[in-house]
Amino acid sequence: MCKQLEWLPRKLDYNNDFGGNWDEFISHIYNLFCKDFLKKPYPRFDNRKVECDRRISDGTKKEDGFWHLVDCDEEEDRLPDLRRAEKLPWARGIIDYADSPPSELKVWGNREKHKGKKVIIVYMWLEAFDYVVILKKLPYTYMLVSGYHIKYGHKRRELRKKYKKRIQWKSAVHSNDASTPSTHGR
Repeated sequence: MCKQLEWLPRKLDYNNDFGGNWDEFISHIYNLFCKDFLKKPYPRFDNRKVECDRRISDGTKKEDGFWHLVDCDEEEDRLPDLRRAEKLPWARGIIDYADSPPSELKVWGNREKHKGKKVIIVYMWLEAFDYVVILKKLPYTYMLVSGYHIKYGHKRRELRKKYKKRIQWKSAVHSNDASTPSTHGR
């Protein structure tokens, strides 16, 4: 693992910071999520507010946006993935630095199909730390799609492939038309 970056918030440590106390850990990461994404000042990217999914679609009484940052991607059982949840502080930190990204942070957009429509998906990849934040461009804001620890080589290869196919940043991100042609990367 690389050394801690000055601009990146410290990741949490379930065992050392919380003594393995599950309830305390969940409470802490949820409070952190609320502070970082539900309360002012909201995160911003590209001069737009970054929103998160505020729906609550399960019995946990926690927003879906929270689960998009911490769970194991199991729809039935909302169980946090410890490695993913420990890095929750990184999501806001990465978004905060994405407009003028440090050299360690790759930020780009791709046109992708999402629910049958072409949309611009923005990736903010801290490659050396195996962590990515994903946003979807909306007409006036960005929606936080996910943030996660990259566990598998095929995910790294997929992100590298998407990075190679990235769109011309200024024309596509600053246009509301996701069909704008692109010519080269950022």
